[in-house]
Amino acid sequence: MNTTANEGPGPVVDPLIPFRDRAAELGTHLSRAVITKGVLALVFGVVLLAWPSVTLLVTLWTFAVYALVDGVSTLWTTWTSGPRDQRFAGTVQGLAGIAAGVVAIAWPGITSLALLFLIAAWAMVKGVAEIVAAFAGDGLGTSTRILLGLAGVVAMLFGVAIAVHPAAGAVALVGLIGALALVTGATFVAAGIALRVRD
Repeated sequence: MNTTANEGPGPVVDPLIPFRDRAAELGTHLSRAVITKGVLALVFGVVLLAWPSVTLLVTLWTFAVYALVDGVSTLWTTWTSGPRDQRFAGTVQGLAGIAAGVVAIAWPGITSLALLFLIAAWAMVKGVAEIVAAFAGDGLGTSTRILLGLAGVVAMLFGVAIAVHPAAGAVALVGLIGALALVTGATFVAAGIALRVRD
């Protein structure tokens, strides 16, 4: 006897499962990228603050390395795991870091005042871009947005502080860069953890 006609309907398959799995995968990658960027910034900040004394040349190379690493990591995160609506702000931030680092390296005879304003301009562009990126992306969550936005505000204040106090010496500059790296690193690690917990 044929019982096929008596069988009920088969299991319902959610057509959105592949898309949800992909979104979860991207969220995990983004979380790892943000945490990695934060850890690198923390390490960099600790190294800078542990330096007993520096010259203008060391300050120049210190800033160049930090700006380049931050710029490259930002571009990589933006285009590999970041939300599409954050790509413009992330690209601006990444390119600004790379440009500032290249200028610092290509200008070995830079004066302390010129270096000061280069760092200030980079920090302010970075800050604005981070704030825009924090509130432009969908699905980040309130806590993640606040933490990323806080990192942007800190960077902006850092740039303003340097521009307002042009008499700062090399040691003070490196100290400020180290402090910025520590605060930025801590907020990025916290944001990455918040993003992972949310997912």
